[in-house]
Amino acid sequence: MAIIKSTYMLALTVLLLPITANAIPIELISNGDFETGNFAGWTEVNTGSANASINNGTYVPASPTGANVPIGGSFDAVFDQTSASLSSLFQQVILPTSAVVSSTISWDDRLFNHNGTWGPAPLQTFAVNIETLTGVSLLSLFNSSGALTQAGPNNRSFDVTSFVNANLGASVQLSFENQAQRFFLTSYLDNVSWTSEAQVPEPGALALLGIGLAGMGLTRRQRKV
Repeated sequence: MAIIKSTYMLALTVLLLPITANAIPIELISNGDFETGNFAGWTEVNTGSANASINNGTYVPASPTGANVPIGGSFDAVFDQTSASLSSLFQQVILPTSAVVSSTISWDDRLFNHNGTWGPAPLQTFAVNIETLTGVSLLSLFNSSGALTQAGPNNRSFDVTSFVNANLGASVQLSFENQAQRFFLTSYLDNVSWTSEAQVPEPGALALLGIGLAGMGLTRRQRKV
């Protein structure tokens, strides 16, 4: 009887131990560093004279900005125009179906606003949004403000854990918009990332759980004998 009780108590103790877990990061963006040398994985939509181009350090914008080396690696993206226009670069993302412990969107940029100010009416802005697949904004992450020249490179990072957990399994798009309605706005973009981390039990924790369940089963069988 003492052996049965000891086995039972050991099994119960194991089952009550906290199950430790590793956070496994998952990257939701493809070709976020543009190192393919093109916009594979991305969709580009332009109005007016706007365009988004791949820059290898030799691209010279129409604005007075001049050529810039890529922010990282061999390539980055550059938004350019010769008159009032809007350029959008976006990628469809399928959100995780299970709850995450963290989710972060980040990117690097350089901003060169050759107008005297940022702002609305008419729009002069570099903006980043999470949108529906039809372009309706769900969450505004960034709207340019402050210094007109932000040569950086500037690293931007935003916690979107709550948004992801509220929209599990949804299809959305991450959109970068360069809108120049007043004068030249040349923007560079690189290292776009959207990572989400889910808790995955460690193998050792799963083994302990198995031992606990086996011990409980053994105790039950011993009591029946």
